[in-house]
Amino acid sequence: MPSLTIIDTVARREDKFPLGCEIVLEIARKAGWYADKTITDKGNAKKIGGLKKGYDIIGFSLYHQLQYFNIVPILKSFSIPLLTYDRKKDDPILCAGGTAVTSNPFVVADLFDFILLGDAEEVLPQILRLYSPNNKDLFLHRIAETFDSVLVPKYPKERYKVAIAKDISWGLLPPAEGRQPKIELARGCLFGCSFCLQSVIPYRENSLSAIVPILYQYAPKSVFLSSNTPASYSEFLPLLDYCKQEKIYPRGLSERLSSLSLPVLTKMRELNMIQANIGIEGYSQRLLYSC
Repeated sequence: MPSLTIIDTVARREDKFPLGCEIVLEIARKAGWYADKTITDKGNAKKIGGLKKGYDIIGFSLYHQLQYFNIVPILKSFSIPLLTYDRKKDDPILCAGGTAVTSNPFVVADLFDFILLGDAEEVLPQILRLYSPNNKDLFLHRIAETFDSVLVPKYPKERYKVAIAKDISWGLLPPAEGRQPKIELARGCLFGCSFCLQSVIPYRENSLSAIVPILYQYAPKSVFLSSNTPASYSEFLPLLDYCKQEKIYPRGLSERLSSLSLPVLTKMRELNMIQANIGIEGYSQRLLYSC
């Protein structure tokens, strides 16, 4: 069975992994791969799971440029050559994904064998099916030929495009041991601010009818609502009504001032939601488009 691990260079605990990493792990397991998480502690990789042999693929989740500083120490802890051109046939394949590399993959391209641009749901299962354990170079060549949304440094192209999944229901994962309680309301951004990495990702929502059955499984606990601005979700008020009914306590709101209307604030108070993070750019529309 081929094996894959996902590294998040920020998470210090298994249950703090981002939702995107959890989605990738579920996709890999459904494709018949062994998949687990690797947490990092001050640049050293620490494996979680029972796999003792080396991995076939090591994936990095990179959603902010500051994470780039952790890549080299982690590769050294795995005793993996830093540059893709220096790696041998028996070295694992290194890949990366996330909003940071989707926005600009070329900054770290030489460190990875391939970089997935955009959403993984539709592209990753096909990539895993192409995997050839005995011919790493053939595998990378097939990826480069097949996908315009995957950058393979050994086989560069003139143009690339971002993979956009039409169905984001993979973000509705049920509760599981070692998994952060998180529900994906929406993905992408409505506002397109010039300085934000999320501006390259179009906005899509999961329907309330799809969210409720999964949300019910978390009752009566707290749940993170995953979205750039959860209060911008088109069915946010009915969602809060359902949470109040089932004694589910949403948290992790990061909002724009324009999204925090009086009805939203009233519902939040009824649910004892006493905190919402508001970025400084939310105070000036001029900043959103001119920075």
